[in-house]
Amino acid sequence: MYSPRLVFGKPIQFPFDIAFLAPGSDSAAPRWVVVSTPPSVVPAPDWTHAPEGDDAAISLSGWRDRDDVLVAYPGGIRFLISPDQRTISFEAPPATAQDQLAHTLTNNIIPIALALTGELVLHASVVGGGSSCIAFVGPSGAGKSTMAAYLSRVRGREFLADDGALVEWRDEIPCLTPCHSGLRLWPDSFCEIFPTIDPVGLMDSSEKCSVPGVGLATPAPIALGRIFIIASGPVGRAPTIEIPSLKDAMLTLAGSVFRGNLHNRELLAKEFRSLERLVTTGIVRVLRYSKSYGELGKIADMVSHDAAEAL
Repeated sequence: MYSPRLVFGKPIQFPFDIAFLAPGSDSAAPRWVVVSTPPSVVPAPDWTHAPEGDDAAISLSGWRDRDDVLVAYPGGIRFLISPDQRTISFEAPPATAQDQLAHTLTNNIIPIALALTGELVLHASVVGGGSSCIAFVGPSGAGKSTMAAYLSRVRGREFLADDGALVEWRDEIPCLTPCHSGLRLWPDSFCEIFPTIDPVGLMDSSEKCSVPGVGLATPAPIALGRIFIIASGPVGRAPTIEIPSLKDAMLTLAGSVFRGNLHNRELLAKEFRSLERLVTTGIVRVLRYSKSYGELGKIADMVSHDAAEAL
């Protein structure tokens, strides 16, 4: 049995070791237990949500008279989240890389399990800034990880999260607890931000490069100073930072959260209330720019200047 690791600051027991996660305490009861047992699902699900586009690789299924949720990926990888959201069973083809399973569990399945309990989990990249943090959200490929990596590597901000960030409230202040502090980049972004490091040997089974020297920090809540929604801007147009309407902020953030059951009205209503509370703090901004590595320095200056008002 491997020692627990920490995800969102909570201990989780895996059937294999995951070196990129901070170690947990052997004396603490695990919040989640992952078992390599094929999901024992007999009846056909009553509902299935299989989105198109960037999220097409994942489908959620469930039953109207049961509280467990099945998450399926192409190639026969399946996860079953138990009704109490504490046990996760999985099955995968023998050739499935362990790092693929590890990242899928920590970056997708655990956030979904938390969402099933009514928690609000943003799909975001997060960096620190003194006593507060900055979060970047946006569609897949928008540049969330790249922007956070640049601010960490070049501007010296602490890197906190690359995928999931749990929203919690402490004394009426929104805080984020990172899933974990590991960082992976596509090779082109990696070479741009880490030009002196050879990416060969750092690629995992997804062909992303794991950034050395990042990770193993113990996830802990930190005040949320600013949320930047990354949006594409016209080519050749100068980057801008805009204050969105509450409606636009709500709609965009609603597309940047993990959710596990789109048919549970109670969960969806709670998510809506949590998002409404978050956007009415006035910390949401839209960061609009045409994707260009040459603009990163200028954009980082803008982000730092704007965030300083909140931090």
